[in-house]
Amino acid sequence: MKRSLGLWLGMILFTVFAALQVNDIDPDIYETPSSLDALIWVFTYLLVSLSFFGVWKGWPVKWLMRGAVLVLLIQLVMAAPGLISNLSGEGEMILEGAKMSPQQPEIETSREFLGAVIGLLGLFVVKILKTKPLQK
Repeated sequence: MKRSLGLWLGMILFTVFAALQVNDIDPDIYETPSSLDALIWVFTYLLVSLSFFGVWKGWPVKWLMRGAVLVLLIQLVMAAPGLISNLSGEGEMILEGAKMSPQQPEIETSREFLGAVIGLLGLFVVKILKTKPLQK
């Protein structure tokens, strides 16, 4: 029961994360929104959600999870320079409350880095729950 609950919670959480990516095309938040970037993040979070669902259904998810890890590692590599810039820049690190702009791209890339870390942690939980025996 605990295993199923964990799988369902993970699936719901990452589906919500995918749905929240829709705001990435909101011009009130982003000066130049990228529909492609939002779509990539929706796809990425849905891969993680589908991994939770697949384990719950008993599907073989090894290749799905490997694909999700690859996508998330690429996102980490692409976002790392922005995070480093945000950490080493003058002033305090900004992650929330600021409007995305070309003058401060490190804000969004820092958020993307953290999103990729969250996705990888989600896949780690899937791996743990996948290997845990089903309790009756």
